[in-house]
Amino acid sequence: MITKQNVTSSKQTLQSLRARYTWQLQPPFNKQFDARHWWEGQAHIDEIDPVGALYELARRHPVVGEVRRKFCNARWHGMELYNPSSVGKANKRLVNLAYMDIGNMPDAIYCLCLIGLKTWEKLNPRERDYWEDAVGSIKGLDCRSDLQQCCSINNEVLTDILLGFAKGLKRKCKGKTAGEINKLYAYELLKSKYPDDKYEADIAKYAISALRNNYLLIAVARDLKADEAASLLEQRYREHQALHRIPKQRARHESWLPLISEFENDEIGHKKAKSQVFIRYRRSLDLIHFATGGQGIHNERCRHILAARNFFLQEIYEALAKIKAEKRP
Repeated sequence: MITKQNVTSSKQTLQSLRARYTWQLQPPFNKQFDARHWWEGQAHIDEIDPVGALYELARRHPVVGEVRRKFCNARWHGMELYNPSSVGKANKRLVNLAYMDIGNMPDAIYCLCLIGLKTWEKLNPRERDYWEDAVGSIKGLDCRSDLQQCCSINNEVLTDILLGFAKGLKRKCKGKTAGEINKLYAYELLKSKYPDDKYEADIAKYAISALRNNYLLIAVARDLKADEAASLLEQRYREHQALHRIPKQRARHESWLPLISEFENDEIGHKKAKSQVFIRYRRSLDLIHFATGGQGIHNERCRHILAARNFFLQEIYEALAKIKAEKRP
């Protein structure tokens, strides 16, 4: 039996639900969050960077709203709107304060809480790059570099070892060319006796970190030919996907921005968005699955650092090859 009390309760539940998805239009965020639909009127809206379209959708996510509401009085909150002169040490202090509060959040949420009050159009190149690093793989878009998608744990540990040597060779490196420095590192690696237990502990550390961040761990025999290894890796990977029935999301980025406009224009215009529009908008946000176990990009696994580490390792490999060639009779 439908009673007046039941109807009232249902309305209150719906209003509470809608409030979660319109937090950016409510006080105090309605004066902080730039909700302008800068894409409206553009002739080729479907050609807007998909990463930017995802940013506009993700920064409106209710989880972002919940985190912002919890810390709306924190000193770091709204730092992206401060005077541009607030850079250097002052900016670093604010970032450190934010990390203490929300550094355990997924990288994308942490990023959005630092820069997400601004539209994609207003982000500077560094902020856009930061978002692309933080977003990873969400809602059918994959912004990860090949080294973030697939890396060698052995090489990661070896790079750490080499960087450790580099700290102890600073004085010897003064006045030398890049090639001579790489040769020094290579010689150090050849004569070093890295403890087996330390090496295994470091391998385990990287393997556990990869597992926790949803990577598949596969061991490959070192003596295989490249084509054999590629074939077997593909086979093992396909078996894993089939066993766990991992779905592949499709990115429908061309519909995200018009959907935001349709929903918010009604809300801003003091009319309730049609229920079907709200349902589509809510579903689109709910299908954003933020990766867990984030480190606020402080874990130094961003694209640029990984690329630099990989380049450094390749340089040492080349130096090692030259040393071995020189020793041949």
